[in-house]
Amino acid sequence: MYNLPVAPSNTGAGGISLPTQRFLKLSEQKRARVTEAVVCELARVPFDMVSINRIIQNADISRGSFYQYFTDKDDMLDYVLSSYHSALFETVKQVFEQSDGDVFQVLGQMLRFTISYGTTELNRDFCRNVFRHISRGDINAFEPLRVETRRFMQGFLHDADLSDFRDRSEHGLELAFDILAALLRYAIFQAFMDLDRVPQVLDDFEKILELAKYGLLKVKNVND
Repeated sequence: MYNLPVAPSNTGAGGISLPTQRFLKLSEQKRARVTEAVVCELARVPFDMVSINRIIQNADISRGSFYQYFTDKDDMLDYVLSSYHSALFETVKQVFEQSDGDVFQVLGQMLRFTISYGTTELNRDFCRNVFRHISRGDINAFEPLRVETRRFMQGFLHDADLSDFRDRSEHGLELAFDILAALLRYAIFQAFMDLDRVPQVLDDFEKILELAKYGLLKVKNVND
């Protein structure tokens, strides 16, 4: 039995920020209305153009209420993305168990899950705007999500089947994580920038994982 970290608890130092208790105590209907207004605005325009005024108007709340629910726009987005991360982590755990800790099978499923999540009409535009913002390298936005994702993936690599990895030292595994995470982010970005290319992106990612697995160069006979 593998002991992967649980999905983000959204509590504690360094983790993803939940909205305030005031927001969580809202009726389910009102909480859903506010969340829908946030997602619709994030789908409408790039992140740096998001209008708090439009959100509060569509959610039928006051500006004061918005800031009682969320600290700022980053906090608001962390909350919306936390549901995706929780579902993703649960999927990862299932595939991890079924594949006996195969890192590369899990990475392929992470890409497929993310694309599936983001291909509804609303989520498609939301994901495109979010990934475009991430691709610009804003080091402040989404940092709590990065921290939680890194924590999860480090635990994942710790329990994965690494018997065939060339370097199983702590530093070697950190480098492996950075490389694999970068490959996955790039594939996700490519998919959401042009959804017509999704089949090609998935096919290319399988090939990329093969290259990551076995290297770019042919293994030569020592006597050659």
